Formats: sequence, structure tokens, C-alpha cells
Amino acid sequence: MIKSFQQHLKIERGLSENTIKAYTADLKKLEHWIDDHNIKEGPHKISSDIINDFIYYQAKNIHVRSQARLRSSFRVFLVFFLE
Repeated sequence: MIKSFQQHLKIERGLSENTIKAYTADLKKLEHWIDDHNIKEGPHKISSDIINDFIYYQAKNIHVRSQARLRSSFRVFLVFFLE
């Protein structure tokens, strides 16, 4: 799924390699956080509450711009996933 998302970002959205790497890293951070918190929902059932909890958790350690990129990463991924 992530490889397809990366191709989508590169080919269809024309994003830079750095942006693609950042978005991929954001998704992997969310994936690890979900695993660490024993959340059993699959990708299609992850609620906005779970994503907001993750962003809140990350917000303690990252800059406001990085928080905005996290939101953007997830928004773009969810649109891709739902297509």
C-alpha cells in the first residue's frame, strides 16, 4: 500500500522526493504508534480520534510546521486510500 502511495505522490501529484520521504515517514510513525498502543482497527477503520490522538502525542515533540505536514500527509493518504 505504501509503495502505491509513493508512486501516486510522485507521478500523479508531482511531489518532490523529500516530500515523499517525509509523508512516508509520517505514515510509518503512525503505524508504529498504532502498534505500540495495541489499536486493532485496520486502515479503513482508523478514526479521526485516533489520528488526532497521534498528532497530539507528536505535537509535544515536533514543530508546528511538522504538525501541519502530519495532517497533510494523512489527509492526502486518506484521499488516496478511498479512491
